[in-house]
This record gives sequence, C-alpha cells and structure tokens, in this order.
Amino acid sequence: MNKLLPLLIAGAGLFLLSRSAQGSEIVERILDGICKVESSCNPRWYFRYHPDGVSFGAYGLTKGAVLSVGGSWERVKRDLSYQREIAKRYLLSLYNRLHDWNLAIMAYHGGIGNVLRGKRYYSYLRKVKRYAGL
Repeated sequence: MNKLLPLLIAGAGLFLLSRSAQGSEIVERILDGICKVESSCNPRWYFRYHPDGVSFGAYGLTKGAVLSVGGSWERVKRDLSYQREIAKRYLLSLYNRLHDWNLAIMAYHGGIGNVLRGKRYYSYLRKVKRYAGL
C-alpha cells in the first residue's frame, strides 16, 4: 500500500502518508522533495555548505547525520550520488525509529531529538510533500 491515506490533519491541510509506505518509490519522491527544499536541486549547492554553515550539498546533510548511518563525510563532500545514497539511508533510519513518514521528514530537517521532544516543522513538511507531489 504505497498510497496516501486521504486523511487531513485538523485544518493543516497535510495528507498523512501510510505507515506501510516503505516502497522505494515513496522514498525517492521524498528525497526529490528534500532536494528541492534544501538546495532547489541547484548545482551551485551540490558541493558547498549552506548559508547556515552546518548543512551541506543537495540534500542538506550534516556531518552528524552522515556519520550516524556509517557514511564518509569526505566522500559526501565530493560525490553527488553518494549524497543521495546517504540521504536515503538517513531518512530510512529516521522512519525505522519513528514509524511515521511525516515525523521522519520533520526529523530530517530539525533533528530526531527535537521531534522526540515534541517540536514540529510543519512548514518544512508541507514544502517537501508539495515538491514530492504527495
């Protein structure tokens, strides 16, 4: 069941993603949305730090996120396809921990600790889902 559940979060206009939506198609679409939000998928940002001075590349990866999934920070800084692979592994690790795509997307942006403490990033979630076509 890689379909969206036609449920709305009270007035927020956000569609919930099915908890079982683990197919590679949904992950790839979410990654496309993250790329568009984080860097506009603009080659200018592929191998640079973002203005925040912390996130890097097309997918806005941080060194902590890369290392948490066993990736190489040095390789991320020079290989775009590796950035996507690490972003995918990180997103899946968040989903496996939170069991909810919406929370995983928000944790990708704001950190899992903040999401576990109740902080939510609805604006980021809406943008990623809009660009991903979800």
